[in-house]
Amino acid sequence: MTPQALKTANTAAAVLFVLAGFSCFGMAGYLALTKPPAKESKYVQRIPDKKGCKDALAAQGFHATEGADGKVIFASVTGLKDEPKRQLQEATMAIAMCHMPLKSFCMGLTCVKAGAQGNPQSGVQFALDASTTANPQ
Repeated sequence: MTPQALKTANTAAAVLFVLAGFSCFGMAGYLALTKPPAKESKYVQRIPDKKGCKDALAAQGFHATEGADGKVIFASVTGLKDEPKRQLQEATMAIAMCHMPLKSFCMGLTCVKAGAQGNPQSGVQFALDASTTANPQ
């Protein structure tokens, strides 16, 4: 291939790549401007399953009680185990099983039971918000 023919072939390839690039940018702009907007997420009121949550907490070894106003579930287990990471994992799993927002959490030697007056005790205590909440559908 002569140097002049090679130069012409390289120029033609470059022009094709530039045109392909511009067409890709054009297509991206077209899709960005003409794509219909995403549907708005609808929020629905979720009524928490308090009984199911208390049963799940009891199955995990937690003592679960409902607050006087019915909007909070208190859960506790007294005493700290030899493996605090495992105990924290168990508490995290129990909280996740209820699908309710966490209001307060304490793990250690100086936890005062949520919603009650009294002396600090060792263990894990947490409170879950059991009021009607809005979740995206």
